[in-house]
Amino acid sequence: MNAASTTGCPRAVTLPGRPRAGEHTTEYDRYLGILRSHGGRPPLAEEVLAVQNAVLADLDDAALAAGDKAALLVGIALANRELLPAGSGVGQPPARAVPAGSTRGTRRVLLRWRLGHQLFHLCLHTMNLTLDRALCAVPAQRWARLETTLEELRLLYDAAAAAMAYSASYPPGGYQERIRPTTQPPCLSAAFSGTFDQDHRLMVELMHRLRTELRTAPTRCPVPERVTVAAQRLYDAERRNCARHLRICRRFVPAGASLLWQCLASPHEPASPDRVDPAVEEPSVTTADTPAAAGAAEAGCMRSRRPGRSPA
Repeated sequence: MNAASTTGCPRAVTLPGRPRAGEHTTEYDRYLGILRSHGGRPPLAEEVLAVQNAVLADLDDAALAAGDKAALLVGIALANRELLPAGSGVGQPPARAVPAGSTRGTRRVLLRWRLGHQLFHLCLHTMNLTLDRALCAVPAQRWARLETTLEELRLLYDAAAAAMAYSASYPPGGYQERIRPTTQPPCLSAAFSGTFDQDHRLMVELMHRLRTELRTAPTRCPVPERVTVAAQRLYDAERRNCARHLRICRRFVPAGASLLWQCLASPHEPASPDRVDPAVEEPSVTTADTPAAAGAAEAGCMRSRRPGRSPA
C-alpha cells in the first residue's frame, strides 16, 4: 500500500507556472498535489501517466455516465499527444497507482477528489497550449488548422467537465463530512478558494483573447463558414461546462456559502488584500468552495471574460 492509499494524497504532478503574490496559490497547489516548474518544464511522462492510470482504474467504481467516460478518454488522448514527448515510454505503463476504489472512507473520497482535480489541471494545461496555437492561427489565416484546433478545445472543455464529475462522484454528504474540513483551518488558511487556480486563470484570459480575435477577424479578411461553425460549437461547450459546474456546486453546498465569502463576511478572520481578490468571485455564481469547481464558477464556470471583471 503506497502513500496515496494511506493519506488520500496521490502522487504529485508538475506543471509550468509561478506562484502569485500571497500564499494561497502555493497552498492550493500543495493541497491538490501540484508542483510548479518555474522554468516551464513540461510534466514528466511518468507523472501524467500515473494520474491517468489511477483515474482509469477507478472509473467503474465512480459510476460515471457513459458520455463522461468517453469524454475523459478523449481528453486523456489529447493531453497525451500534447504532453508526452516521442519516446517517453507511453507503451510501458509506470507502476500502477493504488486506485481510489481500493481505499475506504475519508481516504477514498479524498484520493478521488484530488486525482480528479489533477486530471482537471492536465486538461487545463492542454487547453492553454491549444489556445496558444489557435491564437497564432487566426492572424495567419490558417483556417484548416484553426478549425481542427477549435474542435480540440471543444473536446477538452467536455473532458474538463467530466474530470470534475469524476472528482465529485460520491454522495453530497461526503463533501461536507470529508472534503470541506480538509480545506478549512487548521488544515488550510481561511478563504481557501478555487480563485487561486492559476491554470484556470490563464485559460480564461487566453479564451477571452481568442473570442476577441474571432469576433474581429471578419473585419480584416473573409472567414470560412466552417470556422464560424467550429467556434460556435466551442462556445456551446463553454456553456455546457458552466452549467455542469454550477450543478456540482449546488449539489454539494446548496446554500452557496463558499469559504472565501464566509471569510470576507467574518469580522474575526479578515482576508488580507494580497491573498483575496473579491472582485473575481461573485456570490451569484460561486455556489461552492470546491478548489477547481469554485475557481471555474468564479470565472463564469470556465467561460471566457475579461480578467478582473465579474462574469456576465
